[in-house]
Amino acid sequence: MFSLKHYKNIKNFDDVTKLRIINLGFISFSMGLIAPIETSLKGTYLLPWVISIFSILHTLAVKTNSYMINKLRLQDFYDIGILIHFLYIPIFLLFFYSAPLMVYASLTLMVVEVMVFSAFSIKLNTYLVDNFPQKMESFQVTRNSVGADSSIFGMSLAIIIDLFFGIGGSIIVFVILNLLLSLWLISQRKIMREENINKIKEENEKNKQKSNN
Repeated sequence: MFSLKHYKNIKNFDDVTKLRIINLGFISFSMGLIAPIETSLKGTYLLPWVISIFSILHTLAVKTNSYMINKLRLQDFYDIGILIHFLYIPIFLLFFYSAPLMVYASLTLMVVEVMVFSAFSIKLNTYLVDNFPQKMESFQVTRNSVGADSSIFGMSLAIIIDLFFGIGGSIIVFVILNLLLSLWLISQRKIMREENINKIKEENEKNKQKSNN
């Protein structure tokens, strides 16, 4: 059930975690909007064995977590994530030129997305556990609630748009939302900079020392 309590709770987190939750809300909404379209198009243009191959690749992408975590900083993951959001814009616009090409391109980019965002999620969880362990449970509850609500709103909008404007309408709305999300993420980029994260960690350490004293 929808509850404002979880949204009010967002203000109790640090800037990095706030950004993570808000970003998750936008992404869940966008994915809820476009997921039914992707499922329909995959069923139309792809054979079952082709879908299975991409599913295997998406699963194998998780195997890169260890390498990605060791090589990239939070800021690096964030910047790559912005690039992925931008790349989805021309890929989904391919629908108006060649729907099968759009399906293949989006599934290929999705492999990279899984590689990046699964490792990014682990990195962010480590950051939260290291610096604010007492807020981990609250974060998980808030994240799940925001993600579920946003996804439901996205799928509900997909039903309305598809009924009145068809698949093309949903794709145009998705592209616009993805563009706005990408621009907003760029405007918030300073939060994920190494110096800002180090500043948050230092302030947290000072607060811990004060509490102990």
